[in-house]
Amino acid sequence: MLAQIASKKAKIHAQAVAGTLDEGGDNDVFTMLVKANEDEAKVKLSDDELVSKMACLFEYIYQYHMMQDWQRVYYAFCRSR
Repeated sequence: MLAQIASKKAKIHAQAVAGTLDEGGDNDVFTMLVKANEDEAKVKLSDDELVSKMACLFEYIYQYHMMQDWQRVYYAFCRSR
C-alpha cells in the first residue's frame, strides 16, 4: 500500500508540473485522499496514516454491505412467515 501511495504522489506531482492536475483523470476515493493530503493542507497525514484511513474506509464499506445483506435476509424471512 505504501508503494501505491508513493506512485500516486509521483503521478499527482507530475500532473501538477504539467498543469493537467484538474483535467479529469482518476476520481477514486484513494486518489482524492492523496490529492487532498498533497494540497496545501495545514496538517498533512503521514503515509502510514493514509493507509490507516483507507483501511477504516474499507472496513466501513464492508460493514455497510454486510448490514444490507443481513437486512435483506431478515426481511425475506419475516415475509415468509
